[in-house]
Amino acid sequence: MEDENYWHEILVKNDMAYFVLVFAQFDGFVVEYLENILSLYETEDMGFMKKVGNLINKRDKDYEEIDKWYKVRCDIAHGRKNEEKPINIAHVCERLKESAERIASYQDFISER
Repeated sequence: MEDENYWHEILVKNDMAYFVLVFAQFDGFVVEYLENILSLYETEDMGFMKKVGNLINKRDKDYEEIDKWYKVRCDIAHGRKNEEKPINIAHVCERLKESAERIASYQDFISER
């Protein structure tokens, strides 16, 4: 039983580490897209969710999900215990990919105007 708990803890920590990596890639995507619209000067003091709010309506489901995951990311990155249920990496990757695609298609629409 002790071995089983040990490996479970290792898997949970691995999922958290992978989650932080995936979220960091999404963060980079958001920053790059916003900097293509606004100047670096305009975005340098903006927090991450403010940047997301410039790309996604705050009432949108994507915004709410990203906000929830950003809080989880902050908890993990700052050593606080993740109070959320276990992270489903496949689901998070799929949803962040969908959000990034919506952001990209929206920005393409803006640049066509």
